[in-house]
Amino acid sequence: MHRSDPFVGRREEIALIQRAADRARNGKAQFVMVEGLTGSGKTRLLHQAMESYPEWNERTILLDESFTAQPGSAIHHLLGADLSASAGLSGFTGTSGHAEVEDLLAAGFDAAQTLQRPYLLSVQNLHLVDEASADALWRALSLFQNGPVLVVLSTQASVRPEVQRLIQLAQASPRGTYISLQPLGLRDVSDLLEAYSSLPISDAVAARVMEETDGYPGLVEQVGLWLRRTPVGARSIDQALVHTVKSADYSGMHRDVLTRMNWLQDSDRRAVELLAAAEGSLSRSQIEAALSTTVDPAALLSTSLLSWEELTGRYAVGRRSLSRAVLSGTSEVERAGLLRSLAEVLEGEGSVRHLAEAIRLDPSLADGAQVIAELQAHARHAAKRHDFRDAFDHLMAAVSTDLDDVDSLCLLAGLAVRTDRVTALQELEPSMRALPPSTCRAGILALLMLEQSDTEAALFELESHRPEQDPGLPIYAEAVTEVSGRLLSESLRSRGAALAQDVSASLHAVLERPDGLDLVGYIWDRGYLLGLSALNTLWIQLSAERPQNIDAMIARASERLAELRGAPGVERFETALHCVRGSLLRQRGSMNDAYHDLARAAAQDDSSSYVMYARTQLALLLFSSGYWDEAAKMAERAAGAALLRREDAVSHVAYAVSLVVPAARGQVEKVRAGLERLSESEHAHGPLAAGTIDWVEACLAASQNDFRGVARNLLSMRDDSSAWWAMEPQAMSMLARALHLSGWAAMLPALLRGAESGNAVRDFQQPLTTPYLRGFERWAAGEPEQAMESLLQVLRGYDASETIRPTQPPGEGGGFRIFRAMLGLDIGALVSGYPVELARHRATALEFAVWSASVLQACGAETHLERANQLMETLRPRLLNEHPATRSHAAALLGPKQAPEPQVAEAERTAKAEPTLGANVEQALRHLSRRERQVTLLVSEGSTNREVAEQLVLSVRTVEYHVANAMTKLQVHSRREIRRLVRPR
Repeated sequence: MHRSDPFVGRREEIALIQRAADRARNGKAQFVMVEGLTGSGKTRLLHQAMESYPEWNERTILLDESFTAQPGSAIHHLLGADLSASAGLSGFTGTSGHAEVEDLLAAGFDAAQTLQRPYLLSVQNLHLVDEASADALWRALSLFQNGPVLVVLSTQASVRPEVQRLIQLAQASPRGTYISLQPLGLRDVSDLLEAYSSLPISDAVAARVMEETDGYPGLVEQVGLWLRRTPVGARSIDQALVHTVKSADYSGMHRDVLTRMNWLQDSDRRAVELLAAAEGSLSRSQIEAALSTTVDPAALLSTSLLSWEELTGRYAVGRRSLSRAVLSGTSEVERAGLLRSLAEVLEGEGSVRHLAEAIRLDPSLADGAQVIAELQAHARHAAKRHDFRDAFDHLMAAVSTDLDDVDSLCLLAGLAVRTDRVTALQELEPSMRALPPSTCRAGILALLMLEQSDTEAALFELESHRPEQDPGLPIYAEAVTEVSGRLLSESLRSRGAALAQDVSASLHAVLERPDGLDLVGYIWDRGYLLGLSALNTLWIQLSAERPQNIDAMIARASERLAELRGAPGVERFETALHCVRGSLLRQRGSMNDAYHDLARAAAQDDSSSYVMYARTQLALLLFSSGYWDEAAKMAERAAGAALLRREDAVSHVAYAVSLVVPAARGQVEKVRAGLERLSESEHAHGPLAAGTIDWVEACLAASQNDFRGVARNLLSMRDDSSAWWAMEPQAMSMLARALHLSGWAAMLPALLRGAESGNAVRDFQQPLTTPYLRGFERWAAGEPEQAMESLLQVLRGYDASETIRPTQPPGEGGGFRIFRAMLGLDIGALVSGYPVELARHRATALEFAVWSASVLQACGAETHLERANQLMETLRPRLLNEHPATRSHAAALLGPKQAPEPQVAEAERTAKAEPTLGANVEQALRHLSRRERQVTLLVSEGSTNREVAEQLVLSVRTVEYHVANAMTKLQVHSRREIRRLVRPR
């Protein structure tokens, strides 16, 4: 891997190497032994650890098999070119005698004493060192104490005595450090994949990668590189893993593992291969029975490839990557023989599964028909006990043995639908197409086309065969409901309506018949059919409604949920219905109800498109509610699971939503990298994905104060009604503000006319969007009083919104909290622009700006927070200017006390708050704003927040805000620490 490639984890190992480097730099020679397989990241670890030491000289020697046969070759190459040059030794001729090695070591010791700069000596592949060099290294490391030298030896696990001796020295010597590189953990695997892909990766995706790569960095990096190289659009983690298995890094690991096995006797080698072929662990007696010979347990364990369970006395190759490496040295015929031997010593399902795989590799080994019949029997038994995943695995084994078995293929298609594993059937598409025309064939081919995001091809397959009341009906109905949902999201309401009606009639007929379940087969139950029927009916009803009639659509979803309430086995479909209703409720602005529906759907632990979409919608709701950290986590959870199945339009919406919070926080590099990846896919041009990307761009532009960029992106988003409606009224308020601040306010009257006519936005959004537009339109027309009244009308609308959680304070905007905060900045800017005309609103504007600042600070919206701080600084002095109305309001703020003259009061406050400070204190306070400095100095005198508020004519809440900001900047945690910092004794 290149040094610039991502690197994660290994903090403890890096710290150990750097500790040794620090000691070496101080003249105390050190050595480090790093042990691990190829692909465990030994070289990258050393590079990462030594990045902080650019001034060091470095010499590296990479050993290969040629060194093993030449005594003294490694030590000569390591020392001969540099450190021993002062000894006047001649060039290396192929071998080194004892005397020459001694001269090399002596010269090296002498040269080390005179080094002007620290020196790193690195030996890679130490397991290939020749015996003489290993002995010389041992003596050198044992004796060498002084000099700015760090020796790093990296090796694979080796049973060679000379290598083990060096490892023991590193473990025992006070100058030595031993590091055993283990595979990465789940979190590090996820972080590494995310660094390569520039898009979120969920723990579930990382777990799949862990399962196949065992967390070895070299293998995980290959997955990451595939994700980086392959355009976003139709990827899946299973595809990535297939390509990774064939990668060069696997070949390197294969060579290393096979080298370890070279030392074994033939019977022990075959035992390791047998364990690699086995699905589970085996006892010693099973191993010997399968191979018809005895084995040496100590020799098996010496390879470090096997694990031994002490309680059961069983052996296993514990890692899949190692099993593949072991078997890479066998032919297909040899593997088939191993599998047949396993089948002979195992019983039940395990025996049949191993035999089926053996027949797949060598059909001459047994009667395939009998094996298929046994696998089908096991699958039926598993399905009847509702263990559908186990049943699916049995049938996959049966189908791999005979790709033309119609019964197995049809049953497998049904189990793929029940277990949400349709993606696993991609390689079987030719076999599925070879099936005779049937409901099952049309349904499963349509689902496979949807996995490839080809809705038109899916429709073609469904229209080629009308649904029948047979075991293929649920598969067909599943495909129709999926197609209907996608068509509705793309505003293609009439397409697929006839198919949905046919499915509805067929499902209804089956549910009405006493023998209906017998018609569709034993893997389906009544609850599943009820759920399918409810979801299909909902799509029919929503397709018949006008988009503006959202109340009716919500009512239809509620009716379908009521139908399923209390029925067993309908949980998956209830999740889908809660997702649909929650999304509609959010569009209507019913944030409390939307939150509960979406949270319920998002909590489900599966990778369905409904759960993914519910999480994206919940993330947007949390964003608008001001819970940005939670929104970011929910959005990443949605997007991170996209690779569990083939990427589609819904996953692209999830990817885009995962960039909303980073965009609003101004994380330009991260957002640009993510958007660049999304631009590779055709899904990025779909209505919802394109609109969400416009929203991301608008949020990013707003974080950079690029208001024309905000306007351009929102106007682009407005061209697509589905995306615009999904973001209303937030998008309209943001557009109004951007047009005003960008100098394009001339567009506001046309937008306002459209809103008032009801053509541009829906009726339920007008109480918020119309007055917002009117406020900015009046502002641009120079009518501040009318503008303020319109903005206050919006404020009353926000304040009337329900809270989404019991812990959320009422009257703070509920699900529109972040937009209430932005409204606070708009009102503050309006009052600042018209200080005389709007003098009576100044106190309200200041309090609102303080509240907005607290919300924006909690969200991490630095650009908007800075604007809030500037507004507070602008608004605050004007409370005490010469205008009579302002003076009387200041008197009211001061209560029964006499309001002082403004200039005198300011001078008195400043004099009292600005004592003579030492240079160290001035240095500590240099990052505080003027008001934060005043508040900090008063707090240092022992004043309470209320006393500070009275002295500076502020509200207590404003003082609390400044105290919190000052503590953060000063890196203190209490008022006592402020006093100690400002007024040290």
